[in-house]
Amino acid sequence: MIARTHILRWARRAGFAFAGLLVLLLFARLAAMTPPGHWLARTILEGRTFGNAGQAEIEGLRGDLLSGLQIERLRLVDAQGLWLEADDVELDWHGRTLLFGPLRIDRAQAARLAILRRPGGTDVPDTTPSSARDEAVGLPGLAIEHVAIAAIDVSEGVIGPAGTYALEGHLSWLAPGRNTLAMTLVSTDSDSDRLDARFSDGDGQLAGRITASGDAQGLLASLVRLPDEDVEIEAGLAGTPAEGNGQFMLRSGGQERAAGEGEWSNGQWQLRADADINHWRLLPDALQPLAEAGHLDARGETGAMSGTRTGTGLQLTRLSVESRGGRLEMRAQNAPGWQAELELDPAVLEELSGALIALGAARWSGTIRRDAGLDLTGALVLEDMAAGGVTSPRLAGPFALSRITGGYSVETELDITAPQTGQADTDLLLGDTARLTTRLAWLSAARTLRIDGKP
Repeated sequence: MIARTHILRWARRAGFAFAGLLVLLLFARLAAMTPPGHWLARTILEGRTFGNAGQAEIEGLRGDLLSGLQIERLRLVDAQGLWLEADDVELDWHGRTLLFGPLRIDRAQAARLAILRRPGGTDVPDTTPSSARDEAVGLPGLAIEHVAIAAIDVSEGVIGPAGTYALEGHLSWLAPGRNTLAMTLVSTDSDSDRLDARFSDGDGQLAGRITASGDAQGLLASLVRLPDEDVEIEAGLAGTPAEGNGQFMLRSGGQERAAGEGEWSNGQWQLRADADINHWRLLPDALQPLAEAGHLDARGETGAMSGTRTGTGLQLTRLSVESRGGRLEMRAQNAPGWQAELELDPAVLEELSGALIALGAARWSGTIRRDAGLDLTGALVLEDMAAGGVTSPRLAGPFALSRITGGYSVETELDITAPQTGQADTDLLLGDTARLTTRLAWLSAARTLRIDGKP
């Protein structure tokens, strides 16, 4: 009898709770369609800080919080002011996914999106540890059935020349094995500027492809630093999260300029690429013949090769770059920075010095770090040197390069073995070994080289 009484009591409570829940849901549905509901949506969005993107400002909010909203104008403002503006934004979604996830949007579109400049962030420094930031970046579950932006106005200097583009596609970023992406970006200023991207990881199979083409003086040509040529890019990958391969190719002016291939398996990955470095004209004209072609070999370890950032991702452990002008080898180490070895073609230094210095060999080994800027600390070896009437079979000692305000500083302390000047008294004075301490400061804005040296 007592048990039956308890059952009836809990049944009545459950009935009241269920009825109350229905009333609450009905009230929420009606409230979402009213000005108070709009106020709630505005409260959620307006003034909220979205990381480095800044704060949101909203004008002309209409619609239903539980099924869709229309925003007449949406602005993002950071510490430097307005940097992004969107007009006539429309969102249709499944309201329950706002609470229970993943968020599902049937339609997301905007008549115009203007990107005025790159976001500059807020005045408050980010003190979050890097590991915590990496974990926080994990993408939430999101599925957009159809996204369309009629006009994306990009101001000059954001990523290249100014231009207007149209975007259309769909996105499903839910969980490994349930991710798809299809996107088309077309320049409305030129029919030939176009980007198509496809990716999926269904049934444990990774498949992706990117094709892009652009006219001379367009965005793509500017991004790859070949502004005066028509450009084409093709890239693709296939495999599983455990193993697979990919390829890429870049053409300009109808000629192949760079190509590479890579693969991943057993927790390791490798990328090999060749490029016609000379065509980019990165070096002064006199040094162009020293960099006719370049070869890159990069290797590392893989985390979770999936559509989410739950794993460690790709980690670079070794990098090798080689050209006619020299070779650079870099390896990851337990301490911060990279262990590196650099060999330069003696002709490079001879050309840079205006034929004032002649060398048989030049190499440097040490540690490369990038904290506040580029920082190199190690040992330099020069062999068979001739400069200013002085010869030596070997110069060796510490060599450090570091970033300073407005430029770079270089400090060396080289032991000069068996220096010869051709003057008997001077050679006797110098002896078997001399030491040269030099401090250089390159001020890039003033294009000034300051030298402080002593033997």
